[in-house]
Amino acid sequence: MRIDLLKDGNYTNIDTSVDIGNGGIGSYSWTIDSDLDDADDYQIRVRSESNTSIYDLSSDFSIGASSASSGASASIGITAPTSSSDWDAGSTHTISWSYSSIDSDTTVSIELLKDGDHLDTLTSDRDIGNGGYGSYSWTPNSGLDADDDYQIRITSDDDKDVTDTSSNFTITSGGPSIMISQPASGTTWKTGSSYDIDWKYAGLDSNSTIRIDLYKGSSFEDTIVDDRDIGSGGSGSYSWEIDDGLDAATNYKIKITSNDERSVAVTSSYFAISALTPTITVKAPASGASWKADQSHTITWTYASLDSDSTVRIDLYKGSSKVATIDTDVDVGIGGSGSYKWTPDSDLTTAATYKIKISSEDVSCTGSSGYFTINN
Repeated sequence: MRIDLLKDGNYTNIDTSVDIGNGGIGSYSWTIDSDLDDADDYQIRVRSESNTSIYDLSSDFSIGASSASSGASASIGITAPTSSSDWDAGSTHTISWSYSSIDSDTTVSIELLKDGDHLDTLTSDRDIGNGGYGSYSWTPNSGLDADDDYQIRITSDDDKDVTDTSSNFTITSGGPSIMISQPASGTTWKTGSSYDIDWKYAGLDSNSTIRIDLYKGSSFEDTIVDDRDIGSGGSGSYSWEIDDGLDAATNYKIKITSNDERSVAVTSSYFAISALTPTITVKAPASGASWKADQSHTITWTYASLDSDSTVRIDLYKGSSKVATIDTDVDVGIGGSGSYKWTPDSDLTTAATYKIKISSEDVSCTGSSGYFTINN
């Protein structure tokens, strides 16, 4: 192999007759000449000496005084795919890279780009590798359009500035596949609510069924549905109500598997599930209301994200001081609202600084009225 340095359209030879490598991966140790100008538009070209039409160019990188004197800064360089790669969808291929000045316990994220735009996150939190090299086995989804403008981008999870993007490469059509469109990377869904899991499929019979599983990191969490119709016209959807008992986390994934062809399976990018915050809102007495002592009045409230069989405690405050507990073990209500009949004691002094506080007896949740008046 021949290795050249490119800047401003001019090539400077670094070395010739370099061994191509072993097992599909090669490397070369290069000491940067201290006479090189500081710039951020350098590239490396690696070219076959037996067939000069086979070569690849790196992305732009920087050379500066600090690089020459104290060694190269942290970097990642993608070695596959290259500009000559032609990968079949539905078949497994190896994304490979080299890295330098990066701890081996660092992790990376791998993205698929099309025409320069983010298309999918293939994996996150992936070990960077060992001894300066890393790889990831990837099966392009058969639902991808056959085209020659795909790229792979690899980014350090610890330092987003340490990244590399491959040259354009080609993906050709392949066999049956499923592609998850929702949840997308970075999506946040809340417990107790319903969301649509959406997917596209290709090369599978519309009468076939799928299984949908939930994972947290690499650990199986639950089967959401085990025999769901795949859909029609190349797309499908399933409305999923997220269990209140799920822990809040940012590393959930959905996996969809064909029940007819078990080898056809796909896993979503990471998404987050957060817990809904329970709330109680006191509606009456309203702020500024005037209630007569020794007469019956109705305390009302609304609530959210509380079980209908839960209970509340109702307290009376004057300013910031608790005056009395009106009642405990009161049913929270039905359908998001509740009420309680209350007759203020005749021995309460007249004041305009009373408040009602209603607290859940099951979870940490309290609602308070505005100040109101009790007239005696």
